[in-house]
Amino acid sequence: MNFIELFLSSWNWLALALLLYIVELVTLTGFFFWIGNAALILWMFMLAFSGVSLTVQILLFCLLGIINAMIWKVYMKKSQHSPEAKTLNRRADSYVGREVTLDQPTMNTRGKVAIDESTWNIKADQDYPAGTKVVIHSVDGAVLHVKSSR
Repeated sequence: MNFIELFLSSWNWLALALLLYIVELVTLTGFFFWIGNAALILWMFMLAFSGVSLTVQILLFCLLGIINAMIWKVYMKKSQHSPEAKTLNRRADSYVGREVTLDQPTMNTRGKVAIDESTWNIKADQDYPAGTKVVIHSVDGAVLHVKSSR
């Protein structure tokens, strides 16, 4: 088997796919996964249709890579607009609109409230006694801004 026949072997596309998957595991970008999928699809194509020229293989790989990258872009755009993605890693933002009961009174419009096994600093529009139901209306860093729920 000469060099050209070895290079045209379908197994090289499988090796490239595996290499791209390893790069994806290291970088965690998502991009190399989809390009690796293009190489994997081309490997399966080459198993079915051997004897395709190197030029056609490279053109198919480029075309499949572009199509897969476009699919990845559409997928990422949809996943970023999901409700869960908006508050991911910003737990305080997920509390906006939630009604909580004050365990202790606020003093000088400042206080603390327990939410889901965590204690949060709050800033109120006025002082409230313990037991008052308040609604979280905004977040500033780690401080929840609250107003009376009445």
